[in-house]
Amino acid sequence: MREPKKFRQPIGVFNVGIVLTALLFAITGMCGYMKYGTAAQGSMTLNIAEDQIMAQIVKLLYAFVIFFSYPLQNFVPLELLWMNYIKQHMVEYSEKKKLIVEYVFREVIVLITWAFALVIPHLDLLISLFGAFCLASLGIIFPAAIHILVLRHEKVSFGPLGWILIKDIALIVFGIFIMVSGTVISIMDIFTAIAGD
Repeated sequence: MREPKKFRQPIGVFNVGIVLTALLFAITGMCGYMKYGTAAQGSMTLNIAEDQIMAQIVKLLYAFVIFFSYPLQNFVPLELLWMNYIKQHMVEYSEKKKLIVEYVFREVIVLITWAFALVIPHLDLLISLFGAFCLASLGIIFPAAIHILVLRHEKVSFGPLGWILIKDIALIVFGIFIMVSGTVISIMDIFTAIAGD
């Protein structure tokens, strides 16, 4: 990026990207709910009729988009695994062999995730469980706790009346509530689905 300062400005790259993404998700969800109401399923593609050619084309295009966007979504974790763990053990290999092994490694990881999606029943409930547990901890609890630790370590003021500390503690409490309630609800849904099978 040419101008890193613009990344986190109020109308910077990060905020504009997040707002546009949230709007697209909200509009898509709203349109799906307006069309299907309470019969809306976890993915709108599950509501599309099976007997219409246009519906099949939409599903095919959706699969095409996922197929080509999946490597982009997986790029960071695969790059971290490759650079920090696997590549270090390949010092004696030539560059060509390293490249071949890297491609094979990336394909194996994709095949493993594909196998999980194929084999695990009620994958949507498992994803919901991971989302409830990980999103609250990684997105709310840990950032607030790290913020407190950084300010304490650098001996920076917590603001007038300690409002920054109060805000961070409130976020941690809220995150714990969300994590526990979401995890409990997801586990109950999993048991209900298993009992129904």
